[in-house]
Amino acid sequence: MAFVSLTANETYNPYKSQSIISKVEYPYSKLFYKYEHKPKQSFSARWVRVYYDYYRKWYDHLQYYFAGFSNDPYVVLHAHTKNPHDFVSADVYYCHYHELPLLVTLQSTTSKRYYARSDFDPDIKGYKHKNLDTLFPFNDEKTLLPILIDENDKVDKILTFQVDKRGYGSYNGDKIELTRYTSYPDSEKHFESLIEKLQTNGFFCFRHRPFYTYRSLSSYFLFNYEMIMGFDRKPIDEIQGQKYNVAVYWSDRVKEPLLLEFNKGGHTYNNDLLNIYFVIRRVHEGFYFEKLETTTKEIKEFLTWQHGTIYRILSHNNHQIMIEFLKKLESIMIYKIYLLLNKITTYTKNDVTTSIKNSGYQASQPFKYQISPAQPDNITVYFKKDCVKLLSPDFEYLEQVIKIKPRPGANYILDRDTFQLILFVPKAGYRNIFSELLLYEYYDGPFKKVENIYHAYYDSPNIKFHVYFYKGKYETPLLFCHNGRAYVPESKQNYYNWVKVQNVEECLCSENPQILDELKRLSRSILGIVPPKPVHKPSHTQVKKTPKIHHVTIKFDISKTETMSYDSNKVQVSSRKLFDQCHMFNYYVHTPIVSDFKSILFQSSVHKKTISFNGISANDFQSLYVYFNKYFPNKPILAKIQTKRGEKYYRNLVQNTQTYTIQEDTLIKNNSELLVKLIEDSDKYNKRLTFQINKKEGTYSSINISTHKSKHGYTKYTHSLTTSDSYKGFLLYNNVQLLGRVDGRTVTIEEIQDQVYDSVEVYYFDIDKDLPLLINLKQSESNFLYSNKKDEFGAYWHKDNVKNFNEENIKNKLDFLYYMLKKSIVIEIDSTYDSSYQMKLIENMQADDISTRIQYSRSKTLRSESKITVSYSNIINEKMQHSDFRYVTHVIELSSVSEIDKKEIGGLRFFMTKLGVDELSEIKFYNALRGNSPRENDRELFYYRSDSPKTTIYIYFYIEDPRALLFCYMNKSFKRISEQNNIEWVYNGDIKCY
Repeated sequence: MAFVSLTANETYNPYKSQSIISKVEYPYSKLFYKYEHKPKQSFSARWVRVYYDYYRKWYDHLQYYFAGFSNDPYVVLHAHTKNPHDFVSADVYYCHYHELPLLVTLQSTTSKRYYARSDFDPDIKGYKHKNLDTLFPFNDEKTLLPILIDENDKVDKILTFQVDKRGYGSYNGDKIELTRYTSYPDSEKHFESLIEKLQTNGFFCFRHRPFYTYRSLSSYFLFNYEMIMGFDRKPIDEIQGQKYNVAVYWSDRVKEPLLLEFNKGGHTYNNDLLNIYFVIRRVHEGFYFEKLETTTKEIKEFLTWQHGTIYRILSHNNHQIMIEFLKKLESIMIYKIYLLLNKITTYTKNDVTTSIKNSGYQASQPFKYQISPAQPDNITVYFKKDCVKLLSPDFEYLEQVIKIKPRPGANYILDRDTFQLILFVPKAGYRNIFSELLLYEYYDGPFKKVENIYHAYYDSPNIKFHVYFYKGKYETPLLFCHNGRAYVPESKQNYYNWVKVQNVEECLCSENPQILDELKRLSRSILGIVPPKPVHKPSHTQVKKTPKIHHVTIKFDISKTETMSYDSNKVQVSSRKLFDQCHMFNYYVHTPIVSDFKSILFQSSVHKKTISFNGISANDFQSLYVYFNKYFPNKPILAKIQTKRGEKYYRNLVQNTQTYTIQEDTLIKNNSELLVKLIEDSDKYNKRLTFQINKKEGTYSSINISTHKSKHGYTKYTHSLTTSDSYKGFLLYNNVQLLGRVDGRTVTIEEIQDQVYDSVEVYYFDIDKDLPLLINLKQSESNFLYSNKKDEFGAYWHKDNVKNFNEENIKNKLDFLYYMLKKSIVIEIDSTYDSSYQMKLIENMQADDISTRIQYSRSKTLRSESKITVSYSNIINEKMQHSDFRYVTHVIELSSVSEIDKKEIGGLRFFMTKLGVDELSEIKFYNALRGNSPRENDRELFYYRSDSPKTTIYIYFYIEDPRALLFCYMNKSFKRISEQNNIEWVYNGDIKCY
């Protein structure tokens, strides 16, 4: 088996007796399956040929020896070295709903690599030779799912809707339009009321529908890359393979969609169209969808208000029923954890259930006060007195601890849930009847309700809450603190309304004396108790005794990396904190709990070292900060000691000898200088390299920067190793690890950290050396590209691809990236007489027609108040007479534009604002037509940057007809797609503009 036939299956086996082909369902999405091609024995080969179809012409006894001699097109994958690969399997992946192979994996005893259709299709047709090592590696089948989705999107056979997708523009290979309703088009004015109600109540809606060209294709609907499943964990056949569109309703407070609305004719809310609704359900194993019927429990109570179809029920009372229904779904989807703040011993889920039931909450609001699977079986309570007792004997506190474990069956993509904390205290005069606390924040004086306190499910294995009391008054808690946010009762009269305490960042009173001040105030105002001052009683004997002298020694341990007290409760370690300058580093703060210590020692128990810090005495010591690289949590890098006279820094914490003294580094004066040393020492001790891609010259950390200036107006900065040794490396941009997007969340791109790179290339336009556009991570013969992008949430980096990595293609890619990151000058093409108008800039983020209007409304005039000049002229024919045609020029000149404004300019966009349409519309240009409709992939963007000279745009008209006939810019002309279509224009050839 020195070849792979991509179309081989159980009935067509070109390997004959050499290999077995088996059909297997892909375990991570029922949209896909695969054929496993397994040789009966592993074989060694220095090359493998990949065919679509392979037809043998040899006798059976010669088949193995002549494998690969078919005349059909193929690509040859050969080994990088002379040593052959020992192949054990080749798997070919398909979608259930068409017959095109999407991906093939080649697995040997030493590696697993995949070859995607977008690569092997042109390679096979071109009879290419390719190095096996240039194929992308993968660890397991889970990691192939996004790749399979992406490859399937590029096939124009079916539509695959992803109902959990949010954003603007299009997806599924530009076949499906994605629109968030923040406004409404004129054709759907009846939608206005619902949009306003959604926005007011924290909900929003995305509509998914195919572009016109693809509306004949069958639709298949996915959630989290999996077919939409019912309770039986099977795809819901009723909605698959149809020609439906879908509108998806979301909540700001839930990470999953709440309601799916399917419609055969598009989302028009027309009574003669059939709408089918499905609601999401959460179970122990994950999620499923249930069809909404009039018998569904959440909809039953509305039947007395409106009878008929589900659509008529939800749209009743100007869509108010829809809002109430969404609130119910939201309440069910958010897991809740209930805390009983008066408990001083561990309590169970049954205790919580009984308390809520006895208090009448489940009877009055059953949907809100359900006991969810997130409620822990036990909430452990640690009663502690020492922390506060040292400051005041009158107050006590306890820790309530929830031990969090990942949900069984948690999906690896949606690996985070949130839950809502709900706090209960005993009702005044009762021990077993509880009232819920309502939490508020101060904003400019008045209260603002804190709707929910949320916590990420997997943020840490233990979640701690601190509750403070006056001694013995456990039924009346005075202060609750979680994650650096403290809340106290507003007053005695409004005890169940708790407000946030300002300027509290730590929940332990030893780290924040303000907590003690609040407790003293509350004991007076809430309990009417004035804590007594200490009374010194006279001695009953006249015999003077010599006082005992206690010599307390504290031993600090720099290797402690969890919240705890140690050294017989003499030292408290804070929770892990991120270093503000760079989140690749974190630190722990060690603070003495006792105040009467006379000497201090330092050690690293993990490394069995005894350490002295030169210049540190017990009288001067306040706290110890120990810094780590987050990827090496057991290797302390650097220490900062806070003394009464300031900060002192110490490096080289772990040395070869068992006992040693560390000298102060007096060159570190601030956090910026501290970061430089953290990077330097982390690289040294952990044998790593840190690529700082914002640097543009010189040598740093065994990395040299070389510069290549392109004739196309961009510069490539290459960060290369100055050593022949291979080290794994980290990537930082402006001291921040590269950030990406996952389900709308900003996350560190971990896959590119702690990897071996031959070099890192960073591309900038020469006119803007502060904005990196493209990063190329080079490994052996592979390029891993990341593009700088932005969306409504801010900037991020996105894994990308550039075909044929040459200068011209790089230039085209950089043009596009710069355009999308910057803004465009607005050209009002229906300004048609001698005049001028203000030069304005508009954001270039991908958007639909509705959000384009919002962007236009937010466009801003330049600081310099520069203007675009409009001039009117008749076209003169060869006989020097005026013709019936005229043209209008829009002249842009940047000489008067400020340098700050110039840096914001990345392109031109064209709008009709006055004539020819009922309201503002953007003109879209395309470089070609495919069929009768343009495709987003063929969209023509007009790049224009601050280094561009004075430029002129020509628009041609017939006599006084306000509808433009021809558009010309940079000697490229465009015409309207049709006489009736004023908005979409297509390329009409190169001409000389005049």
